[in-house]
Amino acid sequence: MVAFIKDAIILATCILLRQLCSAKVLYYSRANTTFARMVDDLNTPEFCGYTLAQRFTPIGLRMGSLPDDLKQRLRTFYERAKIQLKKPEEINDFIWRNQMENSSSSENLLNFIAINFDMQLKRDVEHAIRLQLEKWSGTSRLKHTATYGIREYTRGAVLKPHVDRFRTHILSAIINVRQETDEPWPLVAFDHNNERHEIFLNDTVDVVLYESATVIHGRPYPLMGDSYANMFVHFAPIGWDRAVGDYIQVCVDQTSLLCPDTGQNCATAKLGHYITDRSLIIDACDHNYERTALLARDAYRYRPL
Repeated sequence: MVAFIKDAIILATCILLRQLCSAKVLYYSRANTTFARMVDDLNTPEFCGYTLAQRFTPIGLRMGSLPDDLKQRLRTFYERAKIQLKKPEEINDFIWRNQMENSSSSENLLNFIAINFDMQLKRDVEHAIRLQLEKWSGTSRLKHTATYGIREYTRGAVLKPHVDRFRTHILSAIINVRQETDEPWPLVAFDHNNERHEIFLNDTVDVVLYESATVIHGRPYPLMGDSYANMFVHFAPIGWDRAVGDYIQVCVDQTSLLCPDTGQNCATAKLGHYITDRSLIIDACDHNYERTALLARDAYRYRPL
């Protein structure tokens, strides 16, 4: 009998470990969502972009809002369009259901409502955000690179903390369109001083401007509510992809050679303690130090490392 119980315990333990180890996602809580962990969880391209990309502002974050008329137009579009245009969006590696809930539900976690069905509204939103970003960052003539959404998260969704594409998503905005939640759902972000912020968008403060390639951000706690609709608008300085982007791509390529498992960032193990010595990764990526001058074109060049 004792042997049977022992075998049962061993079997149960093995099954649990297998589930945890084979799970697609990692579990985040307020206690373990730390700066050190977020950096370690970046994949190799994210890590290189985060480490080398230029900083434009001291903090990397600012709260704002859309003009009232534009805000109302956007919400009216959403309420009308979601009835006919809403469709499930394919889940990527950044969006999942919190594994600790032990949920077997197949409910979709992300819906998509194409703003392109009202191109004038889309252009007006992009123009308003461009003006805010240019004034905030002190960078004129930003190039629009992408608009996503409207994206509607559903109950239980988790958005993994990450940084955005270093070639195109540099100065960006998240716009709160509409939310139906049981409790506020924070955007967790780490600024250029490695300080953690929990940002709660609402009807009044409905925009967050952020440097999306260098501010780690996400929604690591499950959405407690029926829906949370956002729109995402991205810009980059003109010429960024050819100048800074090409340099960072060298870093990605060289670091990937050191990290055969491209799905996991091993830069911390291969390149040393980057938090205290950023030169280690530059040395490993490219010995042509003169090219780093491309990253120092503006007066503001704030580095967290």
